[in-house]
Amino acid sequence: MSFAGRGWPRVPSVGQATARLRIVALGLACALTPGVARGQTSNIVLRIKPKVGDTLYTRFEQDVSMKDTVHVHGADTTMTMHTSLLLLSRVLVQSSDETGTTITTITDSVSLLSDGQPAEPEEIRRAMEGQRVRLHIAPDGSAAVLEVPPQLSADIRAVVSGMPATLPDRPVSVNQTWQRQTSLPVVGASKGYAAVLRATYRLDSLSSDGTLAFVSMEGTITRDPGAQPRSNGLRVSSSGKVKGVLCVDRRRGWWIDARATIGLVSTLVPAAGTSATPVRMQTDITQHMHTASVH
Repeated sequence: MSFAGRGWPRVPSVGQATARLRIVALGLACALTPGVARGQTSNIVLRIKPKVGDTLYTRFEQDVSMKDTVHVHGADTTMTMHTSLLLLSRVLVQSSDETGTTITTITDSVSLLSDGQPAEPEEIRRAMEGQRVRLHIAPDGSAAVLEVPPQLSADIRAVVSGMPATLPDRPVSVNQTWQRQTSLPVVGASKGYAAVLRATYRLDSLSSDGTLAFVSMEGTITRDPGAQPRSNGLRVSSSGKVKGVLCVDRRRGWWIDARATIGLVSTLVPAAGTSATPVRMQTDITQHMHTASVH
C-alpha cells in the first residue's frame, strides 16, 4: 500500500520484483473537513478534498530486501537482493465534485538501484520521466485509472486500481479505529486478484490547532495458495504484516508524510509435472513519502 508512496503496498510477483519496483502505487490524498474547532476530538470526518488548482510535490523512497531460499541436492541455497527506489513527482489537482477528485501525476525523476548498481538502462529510466497518469480518487481513498501511457498501462492499471480504501465511511473520534479489507492485484498474474489486505486504522490525535491529523495502521496481507495460478502454472502463497503511520494536513487535503514497513513470506510452488523445487521468499519493504510543498 503500495502506502506506496501514495497509497498501500502491492504483493511482488515472482521473477519480476526488480522490474516491477519501478511501478509505484500513486499517492492518495486524505483530508479532514477544514474548520474543526480547537480541541474537538469527536465527530471528525475524514475524506479526500485537495484544492483544485494546487500542485503537490512529492518525494517517495522505497527499500526492498529479498531473500530466496531453495532446497537443492539436500541443502538450502540462498540468494539475496536489495533494491532502492527514489521517485520525485508532481500531483496536479484538476477537478473535484461529490464523487471525488481528478488528479494527474507527473514523474519528474526516477532512480532505481539494485545492489548498488542501476537497475534499468538509462534510456528506459529517461523514458519513465515525464510520464503522466490521470486518476479519479474517491472520498474513501480508492482510485480509478482514467488515463495512462500505453507502455505503462498494464502495470499501472493493475497496481493503481488496487489502491485500498483507507478512510472511514462515517465520522470518527480520536482513538477510534476502523477496519478495511481490500483485494490487491498481483502484477503479472494471469488475471484477477489473489491477495487480500486486512487493516485496522486508528485516528491517534489532532494537532493543537486541528490542522494535522495523525493516523496509524496495522494489517495483514495473505494470498490463498489455491488462488488463480500465474500463466506458467506457478502458485504463490503469501502471508505478511503491514504497519504504518501517516500525517495528514487537513488544510491542504493531502498526506504530508507517510511511512510503512512490510514483511512478507511467500512460498512459490512450481506447476505439477515440472522438475523445479519450491522456493521460499522473504521480502522486507520500507517506504517513506513526503509532500515537500503545495503551490
